[in-house]
Amino acid sequence: MILFSIVGSFLNRVSGGPDQVVESTVVTGPMTVTDHVVLENDQQGGIVVAADDIVIDCNGFSVIGSGESNGITVTNRTGVQIVNCNVKGFQAGIHMTGGSGNVVNATTVSGSVVGILLADTRGSTVSGSSLVGNGTGLVLTAGSADNSITNNLASQNASQGFISLGDAGANNQFSSNTAEGNGGYGFVDASGFSPLGRYQDNLCDSNAATSNPNQLCSLAG
Repeated sequence: MILFSIVGSFLNRVSGGPDQVVESTVVTGPMTVTDHVVLENDQQGGIVVAADDIVIDCNGFSVIGSGESNGITVTNRTGVQIVNCNVKGFQAGIHMTGGSGNVVNATTVSGSVVGILLADTRGSTVSGSSLVGNGTGLVLTAGSADNSITNNLASQNASQGFISLGDAGANNQFSSNTAEGNGGYGFVDASGFSPLGRYQDNLCDSNAATSNPNQLCSLAG
């Protein structure tokens, strides 16, 4: 019940100036982007993506919050890529609502209520990323369907590692992910769709709740 109330609170939005390339020592305050961005320094405050088919490349720098709002917000966008980011200290580190064909790759989210939240998002990919020390690692909800969650790590999250809520859509694929040391289950699928064929080569290790069905993950050791 706590998780459902948390997800319900993720409607905060951020807004800011038009800067597209960050070159100062530290940029403070929310930033709205409409073109490709490569960060040159840390960003204090969230980023709102306001165009399709653009790349947000954090270049290894951090997007830092104070526990309010969302980190990188993508609403009803297509073809957005978020890469090489460290996102920490938000409600949702990365919040995708609506849209399709978006990508999160090589990104670490930490210290947030939820690391990555996909709501009503279709045909998107989260790969090669780490969800560490959040409330919950990754959440699929609100009809999200046909998404690929591949080769990610969910570790030391207070609750679940990866979860599909009861209103998530069909055909979400989870493959080659690792959930370890989380406070709840490594993987939870409450979507009502059969997990058979959708969960492949996932590993669970040392999560507080160890009774994940084998069709969701294999237990380490």
